[in-house]
Parts: sequence; structure tokens; C-alpha cells
Amino acid sequence: YRFIEKEAFTIVGKKETVASEVEFNPKMWEQLEEIEGTVKPYDNTSFSGMLHVSLTNENGDIDYYVATATTHPCPKELECLDIPAQTWAVFQATGEMPDALLKTWERVYTEWFPTSGYELVESPELIRGDETTTEIWVPVKKKK
Repeated sequence: YRFIEKEAFTIVGKKETVASEVEFNPKMWEQLEEIEGTVKPYDNTSFSGMLHVSLTNENGDIDYYVATATTHPCPKELECLDIPAQTWAVFQATGEMPDALLKTWERVYTEWFPTSGYELVESPELIRGDETTTEIWVPVKKKK
């Protein structure tokens, strides 16, 4: 893993709220290619590529975005979210997806967090990937 200090940025994309009491399986996944095609033209920053963004609400439901970082104004048909400047712990998931992703998430929470000296910050978590690599970006701060 590595740490990255990242400035604030804005994402634009499609959003779906997934209830906390059901298995995380957004309906958007059925139209992933179509959604990515709609969002891709807004991809205009050095933080390029598709992002899968999860933000847990106070009631435990998850706002899930298929998005890209942008500097364009937010179009009516899409949702935008401002992500604050912060420190990210970035983990590489390798292997067969989605299993590799699930195993990496599990290790981050059961092995890395308890021994790292860091804690989760209330902010979205990101999955960023392309054909060859998939990264999990977790917002963190040093424990007091």
C-alpha cells in the first residue's frame, strides 16, 4: 500500500442508494458499460479513469456512484459530489475480480486498520481501475 495526499476534487456520474439491510449489489451494475459511456466525456483531470465511489449515510445506506473526476459543470442528468482534500491509503487488488477486491477490502479492515496507527475518515471510499490494475482508495488519518 501507499499513502497519497490528494487535493479536493469533484466527481460526476450516476448515483444509486443501496439499502444497508440488503447485500451490496447495485442495479446500476446491469448497465455499467452504458453508464461509463455517458460519464466518460466528463473525464478531464489528471485523476483520470472510472471511479466507483461509496459513501455511507448516517442511516447505514450507501450512496454508490459510477463516476469520473471532472472540472465541468454538473449536467442535469447526472449527480456530482465534492470530495475534500485528504490523505488516502491506496491498496492494490490483484487477481480475479470481484474476489480479489473483496479479499483486499477484508484484509484492509481486519488486518491493516487494527495495526496501522490510522483510522477511517468520514468520506467516500473509491475503487479506481483500468484493464490491468484495480486500486482501493480509503480516506484515513493518524490515530490520536
